[in-house]
Amino acid sequence: MTAAETSLARTGFEALWAAKHERVRGREPSWLLQARENAWALFAERGFPTRADEDWRSTNVAAIANTAYATPSRSLDAKAVQAACASVAVPGSVRVVLVNGRFEPSASDLGAPQHGLTIESLSAVLASGPETLRGHLASQRSTVNAFSALNAALFEDGLRLRVSGRVAIERPIHVIHVTTGPGAFALHPRLVVEVGNGCELELIESFVGAAGVGTAFTNVVQDVRIDDAATLRHVRIVEDAVTAQHVGMTRAAVAKDGRYASVAITRGGALVRNDLYVTLDAPGASCALDGLYALDGSQHADQHTTIEHAAPHCSSTELYRGIVDGKSRGVFYGRIIVRHGALKTSAEQENNNLVLSNEALVDSTPQLEIFADDVQCRHGSTIGQIDEAQTYYLRSRGIGADEARRS
Repeated sequence: MTAAETSLARTGFEALWAAKHERVRGREPSWLLQARENAWALFAERGFPTRADEDWRSTNVAAIANTAYATPSRSLDAKAVQAACASVAVPGSVRVVLVNGRFEPSASDLGAPQHGLTIESLSAVLASGPETLRGHLASQRSTVNAFSALNAALFEDGLRLRVSGRVAIERPIHVIHVTTGPGAFALHPRLVVEVGNGCELELIESFVGAAGVGTAFTNVVQDVRIDDAATLRHVRIVEDAVTAQHVGMTRAAVAKDGRYASVAITRGGALVRNDLYVTLDAPGASCALDGLYALDGSQHADQHTTIEHAAPHCSSTELYRGIVDGKSRGVFYGRIIVRHGALKTSAEQENNNLVLSNEALVDSTPQLEIFADDVQCRHGSTIGQIDEAQTYYLRSRGIGADEARRS
C-alpha cells in the first residue's frame, strides 16, 4: 500500500473521529479527552501499518485501510442476537453480551450478585466515576500500534470486570461480542479486567457474527491487571463471520506470584490479527499461553505474542498449534524477552503446524531475546503435512479419504 493510499484510507476514519470528538467534548473529563486526542494524533502520524513494517510483514491490512466504515447501527435484531449467543453458549456461565461493541442488558444474564465481583459497562463507569479508570485509559501503555491507538481514540463502550476480597469466582464470566447489521461498519470495544490480590477468575470471550451481518471490523483492546497471588484464566475464541476483519490487542501485567493462563482460538473471520503482550512484573509471576488456529478457504490469521520477563524467578510456557487448509495462511510470531536482572527465568515456547493443502501457507517465527544470566529458555517450531503412509493404512481398511485425513 502506497503512502498516498495510506493517507486516503486514514481520511476515511477522520469523519468518525470528528463526530466522536464532537460528541464527547464537554461530556468527558479533560484527561480522557486529552488521551483520545493524543491517541488520534499517534494514529494520524503512523497511519495503518504496511508490509514494510517488520511486525506486519506477513499481514496485509489493505482490506481494512481501504474500506469506508460507518458507525454501527444502534437498532437491535433481538432474534439474530439471541441465535448468535445460543451458538456459543457456555452452560453455567455468567453471560455478558456486547452488541456491536456496546453492552446489551436485554441479551445478558448476570444472575445473582457474586461476592467480590463487579461487572459494569464502560460507558456507565465513565458517566458515574471516570476517575477510577484513569490509570487504564489515560495511559499510553496500550497504544503500541496504529490499531490500539485507533481504539483509544474512538471507543464507545465495553466492560469493566473487577474481582476483590481474595475470592475465587466459581462461575466463569462469558463475554459474547456479537456483530450484527448490514453494510461495512467498525467497532472499537474496550475491556478493563482487574483481578485483585489472592483472587481467581475465569473469563471466556466469544466473537461471533449474527446471521446476515455485513463487513464488520472489530478493533478490540483488553487491559488486564493481575495482582499479587491472583489468577486469571482467559479463553478467547474468534469465530466471526467469513466477511469479518478482526484486530485484537491484549496487554496483561502480572504481579508477584500472580498467574495468567491464556487460551486463544481462531476459527472464523476473513482477516484476524491477535496481539498478546504479557509482562511478568515481579518475582514468582507466571503465564501459560496456549493457542490454536484452524483455517480454511482464503482465511488469514496472524498470532503475535510477546512475553516480557521483567523480574527474577518468573516462568512462562507457550504452545501454539495451527491447522491450515485451502488457500489459507497462518502466521505465528512469538517473542520472549528476558530483561537485565531477570535471573532464574524459565521460559519455553513451541509452535507446531499442520498444512493440509499445497496452497496453504504458514509463517512461523519464534524468538528469544536474553539479557540476563542463569536462565533456562528454549523455543522450537515445526511445519509438516499429513503422513501419507498413515492415510494409506486407514484407507486400506475401508475408511474413506476424508475421514482418514481427519483421523
